[in-house]
Amino acid sequence: MEHLTSQDLTRLFEFLHSLYELRDHGTLKQHLVHSIAQLVTVDLCSYNEISPSKKLLTAYAMWPIEFPLPPDAQEIVGRYQHQQPVVTHYLTTGKGDVTKISDFMSYREFQRTDFHNQFYGPMGVPYCMGFGFLLNRDGMIGIGLHRNGKDFTERDRRILSELHPHILQAYGNAQAVTRLHDGIRALYGALDSLDSAVVVLSPRATISWATPRAERLLRGYQLVGTRTRDRLHDRITDWLRAQEQQLATPSELPHAIHPLVCSSSEGTLTIRLIRQGPSRILLLEEARTRPSTTALAHIGLSCRETEILSWVTHGKTNAEIGTILSISPRTVQKHLERIYGKLGVENRHAAMAIALETMRAGRSRNGDG
Repeated sequence: MEHLTSQDLTRLFEFLHSLYELRDHGTLKQHLVHSIAQLVTVDLCSYNEISPSKKLLTAYAMWPIEFPLPPDAQEIVGRYQHQQPVVTHYLTTGKGDVTKISDFMSYREFQRTDFHNQFYGPMGVPYCMGFGFLLNRDGMIGIGLHRNGKDFTERDRRILSELHPHILQAYGNAQAVTRLHDGIRALYGALDSLDSAVVVLSPRATISWATPRAERLLRGYQLVGTRTRDRLHDRITDWLRAQEQQLATPSELPHAIHPLVCSSSEGTLTIRLIRQGPSRILLLEEARTRPSTTALAHIGLSCRETEILSWVTHGKTNAEIGTILSISPRTVQKHLERIYGKLGVENRHAAMAIALETMRAGRSRNGDG
């Protein structure tokens, strides 16, 4: 077996150290092709996920990213995969060991194939070495190294052989991370769609994640830092610190843990602390004061339309406005569509901007601004 130098081993250790970092499927693909290209001299390194039965390349990545591929590269690889002896070796034997085209046929023979003439030839990279993994009955991963000038060496084969089992493990890790990310995104999406106001705190009592409504409420009540968006106002952090100290202080009967209540001229925000193991979550609930419609009385809307637009400026959703006014969300939407037409705008945000400007102008005229 080809001997590896101390420099080769150092670079391999660096590769493996980086390989096991936390990555999802998409990030791992691009990391692999870039990192392998630093270990073995190549003109092109590619990652390919292939469906043999469908003759389709389902996912790929390459390095360099800007390498010029044929316009229909994915279709060519899928259609002529059976003419690539390295790929055929994986499919017929189930072995993903490192092989090169010259292990199975001469390059003169390979140059007579459609695969070469439509793919490798136009790109100018006739020499190929690769290895792969069978994922299931109709899925495989192939990692290909391509270059011009001269064929790959036994040293190159030895380096890739050392990587092979680690890449398979890293792929499994990345798939698990991707599933985790998908689950988290689905959970967050569900919370967002419910318009919930939830804040997840970091161990240092900064904002690790928040739903859009929670972000709006924190900004509206000026409860976030002015310099960084993840810092909470001292009023909240002092309250959190007091909560922690109270629970940590031995007492026969601790005082009840009360929520933090923050008031403004437009409403009241109640913040509750929930613990889930080591995690801390804030639940935000707002009680709005009824908005004044006086300032909007002169922009050509009906009384009902003025009332609905006033609630819109206070951040209420169609469902919330419907509950307040005892009408359906669909009826609220119909009123909004008429409001857009009267104001000459196309969406909720534009109508809100006009309403807020009108209200500011009204306060200025009355000496309140």
